[in-house]
Amino acid sequence: MSIIVKISGYSKQPPGGLKYCFDFKEGMTIKDIFKSLSPRIGPDFSNAVYDAKNDIMNEKMVVYVNSKEIRTLCYTGTILRDGDVITIMPPI
Repeated sequence: MSIIVKISGYSKQPPGGLKYCFDFKEGMTIKDIFKSLSPRIGPDFSNAVYDAKNDIMNEKMVVYVNSKEIRTLCYTGTILRDGDVITIMPPI
């Protein structure tokens, strides 16, 4: 039971992007994932994607849960399901 997070187009990443796996927990949201990613990736993630200290997502970033953009769902409050794939990328 897991959630996969793929990050592409992010500066200072290896070719092919970054990929993280999280254990699924009932009621988990996009915000929970972002809060967990911030300390793992460091201040560059906070500056580019999500500022955990101020609980603010960079409006220019595009985030998908499976194939749906989170702005069409419940934004960072989107509740995740086991097996979801989250894709984080800069605007195209």
